[in-house]
Amino acid sequence: MREARPTVLVIDDDFTMRLLFRESLEPAGFNVIEAESGAIAIDYCRHQRPDIILLDVIMPGMDGFATCIELFKLPHITSIPLIMVTGLDDIDSIRQANELGATDFITKPINWPILKHRLHFILKANRAFASLRKNEEQLNNAQRIAQLGSWEWYPASGRGAYSPECLRIFGLGHLGQEATAMAFLNAIAPDKRAVVSEQFLRAWREQQALTVETELGEDIESQRYVRVHIEVSLNPERQESYLSGVVQDITEIKRVEEKIRRLAYYDALTGLPNRRLFREHLQFALNHAARYQQVIGVMFLDLVCSPSATADSQYRLHVACT
Repeated sequence: MREARPTVLVIDDDFTMRLLFRESLEPAGFNVIEAESGAIAIDYCRHQRPDIILLDVIMPGMDGFATCIELFKLPHITSIPLIMVTGLDDIDSIRQANELGATDFITKPINWPILKHRLHFILKANRAFASLRKNEEQLNNAQRIAQLGSWEWYPASGRGAYSPECLRIFGLGHLGQEATAMAFLNAIAPDKRAVVSEQFLRAWREQQALTVETELGEDIESQRYVRVHIEVSLNPERQESYLSGVVQDITEIKRVEEKIRRLAYYDALTGLPNRRLFREHLQFALNHAARYQQVIGVMFLDLVCSPSATADSQYRLHVACT
């Protein structure tokens, strides 16, 4: 199956230049759409989406820069490669085009045999970037659904890189990539910060992977639980070691575990500990006493109700010790 011919939108007030672009690009496999002004190009792009745009800087009325600004206001155009066509020595135009978000620039006089190869290369690079953006979006969606974030931290430089879900879990989405190690530490429950810090230092010191579970937030009612996996990695380009890993919000898992525990160890009617919990605690105490040659005592309390007795003596407490 043959690939569709990419569409090039040529924006130039000079008819001769538009003709030269058409004669050069159509034999190379491009569809060429002409626009003699910025206004015509903007109107076309409101309804169509070209694959690449060639935009002359110098035009009467709306020049190339103003046209570029208006084109990038259209959401479906922002990801399209836009090439500014400018004079050979017009350094200011090249700088301004770069600041406006242009992908590349072509200087006049144009090398026509090279132009087609350059556009094919730019389109290929843009497809690679689009694929990368799509993969990144899919990864972010997968992390959001799994409540799983990823992170990197370079102790030597203090730099870090965090996925959106990692920032959301810690409540630092407003800081973005500017979030610091101290900001992450302060998000942890105060009584857990020292333990978590020690685990990170241990992973770095011993160059080994570790996993730590902790709570986030100071308010007990709204606290969340996270599991953080820590690894030490090496950046081969900079020969710099760094910490990396994942963080998972396990709040719901903890809540389910607590519900299961209460169902297993507490009476559903009274909410008091049941025999299973008593036996487990008793067995633990017996094992501890045997290990350290100690003696333990068990006290049995029984509250007995006698309906026939007077109000003062209706309830009696029976106590037995062993």
